[in-house]
Amino acid sequence: MKANVRACVAYVAGSLISGKSHYGNSHHVSLTIQGNTFTGYDHGNSQHFSGTVNAGSISLYDYETGSHFNYSV
Repeated sequence: MKANVRACVAYVAGSLISGKSHYGNSHHVSLTIQGNTFTGYDHGNSQHFSGTVNAGSISLYDYETGSHFNYSV
């Protein structure tokens, strides 16, 4: 997953879970939210991702890179 898409997904997931909204650019990403966790699929790179949101902190696991990425909103 490209870094800009990963950051956008983390922001959108964090915003949706925390009740904020955002209108981003047109990159097709499937996103499922359950409680404070999310999973999804980046159709641009054909890769899965998952993560958690805790207050303003988002942890995203990118299956393409096999790495965790941390963001805050």
